[in-house]
Amino acid sequence: MLFSKGMKTERKKRGMTQKELSKRSGVSQSTISAVEKGVRMPTEETMVMIAAGLGCTVGKLLGEEKWAPGTEQQKELMGLIRFLTPEELQRVLDFTSGIIAARK
Repeated sequence: MLFSKGMKTERKKRGMTQKELSKRSGVSQSTISAVEKGVRMPTEETMVMIAAGLGCTVGKLLGEEKWAPGTEQQKELMGLIRFLTPEELQRVLDFTSGIIAARK
């Protein structure tokens, strides 16, 4: 699924306007509109911010998840991600990758 389609579907499912999503995600309304129309491809950082604003994962917006995560901890984490700098986000990704790699 295209990110733009998943984003628009999830936004509408939650009864949100583009303006509301802009406030929740920290992404400009013009960017959200352009992404939904398919005239702009979002960066990875923008995808993460939009997903956090919608309370879901980027994977869900890409159609990679058949169900929403749903635990309170996951929702809280997704809400906090938007406040991280790109460097802090990279540290979180590195840390998480290390945890997953240690399972094997």
